[in-house]
Amino acid sequence: MEFQKRTIDPALAPQRDVADIFLALGGGVPIQVGNDTIGGVGSSGSNQETDDGCARCFLLIRLFQQTTRCCG
Repeated sequence: MEFQKRTIDPALAPQRDVADIFLALGGGVPIQVGNDTIGGVGSSGSNQETDDGCARCFLLIRLFQQTTRCCG
């Protein structure tokens, strides 16, 4: 949704016309380190709110798994 909102200005509409490169749809969240976006996680199959929630949940679970590993 953020991409859609940022490109609503007709001057920025060509940024949406990149079908051979990627498909911009809702249902995901970016992976950010500091101010850098290094990737993203997408989820599809439900409404946008549920898809976004699933993607966020996945990232939180992976973060928890990484921070609770035993160093043995």
